[in-house]
Amino acid sequence: MISLSSISESGLEQVRELYESSFPLAERRDWQQFVYLFHNEPRSRCMAITDDGAFRGFVCHWLFEDYVYVEHFAVMPEYRGKGIGAAALEALRAQYGKPLFLEAENPEHCADKALAERRLAFYERCGFRVFNTDYEQPIYRAGDDMVPLYLLTTGEDLTAEQIENFKSIVYAAIDPLLHYEERTDSTNSALTLANAEKPLPDKYAIYTFNQPFGRGQRGNTWEAEPGKNILISWLMRPKIHVSQQFTLNQAVCYIVMRWLGTLVPEEQLCIKWPNDIYYDDNKIAGILIEHVIVGDTIDHSIVGVGININQMEFVSDAPNPVSVVDISRHITDLHTAAIRLHSMMCDYVKVMNDAHLHDIYFEHLYRNEGYHRYRLPDGEGFKAKIIDVEPDGMLVLEKEDGKRQKFAFKEIIFTH
Repeated sequence: MISLSSISESGLEQVRELYESSFPLAERRDWQQFVYLFHNEPRSRCMAITDDGAFRGFVCHWLFEDYVYVEHFAVMPEYRGKGIGAAALEALRAQYGKPLFLEAENPEHCADKALAERRLAFYERCGFRVFNTDYEQPIYRAGDDMVPLYLLTTGEDLTAEQIENFKSIVYAAIDPLLHYEERTDSTNSALTLANAEKPLPDKYAIYTFNQPFGRGQRGNTWEAEPGKNILISWLMRPKIHVSQQFTLNQAVCYIVMRWLGTLVPEEQLCIKWPNDIYYDDNKIAGILIEHVIVGDTIDHSIVGVGININQMEFVSDAPNPVSVVDISRHITDLHTAAIRLHSMMCDYVKVMNDAHLHDIYFEHLYRNEGYHRYRLPDGEGFKAKIIDVEPDGMLVLEKEDGKRQKFAFKEIIFTH
């Protein structure tokens, strides 16, 4: 007997195999976005289609007040044509008592026209009818083209307002600008190469938890145990004069610090000039920003962030690493955390335009009070206090004798 049942965590792998083999890339979400919705979006449901308890397929759907939208629906290839799909759709209608609507490929824009026509005929036999032939599916990921589809329903036609409502909910649930990679040598390098092949839009991001050759400041690598930390890079097009580039630096630092404040006590977080995030005296995140300048304008910037999340042991010679788990004693879900960070980072222009950004940056600056030890690259040491950070990013120190001196990045070393 065909029925619909909840899917367990272990059952997701069966769904994944069928999901990725049944739908082309342009018509499905990144898998990790799929999983995020499965765990975090109450209006989104994914149910297994079973035959006397045995897995035969799945149906992913969204619950609206007046109807149910079927986003993805698939039956295992060896069981197609046996009435399972029709029985599953009927079970879905019976469960909610609401009209269903779904999308189907437009035969005139499909590589396999005959297959698309057979699918339409199947849905018609299940009580659906086409009511919108001019519909285009909103994109699932940045850079994709719109996909021409038909909208079908078992009830009354949806109004234009209802269609826009479901788009705003279903397709805004996961930002298509965020892309997950299971492994990449460097998210900054991957983003640079992707942009060279095809110009990417503002805020496009790549993230991973497995990056063996991540780049840090001063030509160093960023230590990140696979599967334990978040490595993420954004392509940003801030449209600013080159003289304003440090404003972007300040905005990114502040956003990362605020986001970390949702995971660890925020009052202990600070920004170590120019762009590390510290928890007390320990480094929890690093930021690498690479600008591409055309004339006197920043054409785009690659903003890379590495955050220590669930790593408990560090084997490199990094002097003072700390992770979220060291502080909170809780394991953090990496995908959920990365998606939330991306959501906050998408407001970077708004943060850059805050008239108080410089004051906010200085307020949260590591060692912004009192005298501390510093060292020049040649080994000379001295005590000084931070007076300011200038608009171009130069650090202004005042020594104990009252003399002030400006330093660019790499011209001064923080010591204890």
